[in-house]
Amino acid sequence: MKKILIITVVIAILGLMVFASGCNSTKISDILADPDNYANKEVSVSGTVTEKYWVDILGISAGAYQVDDGSGKIWVITAQEPPEEGKKASAKGFVETAGKIGNRTFGTVIVDKAE
Repeated sequence: MKKILIITVVIAILGLMVFASGCNSTKISDILADPDNYANKEVSVSGTVTEKYWVDILGISAGAYQVDDGSGKIWVITAQEPPEEGKKASAKGFVETAGKIGNRTFGTVIVDKAE
């Protein structure tokens, strides 16, 4: 009986750890609504891959994929081959501006920290 109780407690703790790890994602809409607040900060996002691009030419590899978490979509820049379209994916990296001319910003991206 005591052994069953210990196993149940361990399973419950592991379940809570798995649940808590999924709760660390930042909503994409929050990032896009206030990109300056997240600039150069590490974030994690999770969602469905809606588009992907991958280039591997002369040993130089680069890719990007768009993640949709239901609240918005954001591009993730990566040196790893992106996940397949339609699949669930998580990304962890730093929020950066895709481009800037003067005071005008052209998009917000996450640069995968695995680079």
